[in-house]
Amino acid sequence: QVAVGDLVVSPATQYCGKCYQCKTGHMNRCTAEGKKILGTSLANGAFY
Repeated sequence: QVAVGDLVVSPATQYCGKCYQCKTGHMNRCTAEGKKILGTSLANGAFY
């Protein structure tokens, strides 16, 4: 439960939840195509 004034954290990346990495708890290693960080495509090596 979240109450007014609680500090919360939300992941900045989108992940598929279906690949091996996601299913084993490593969503930061998601292998899905078209993944985004903060709504920005990772095309051309962005954020690498």
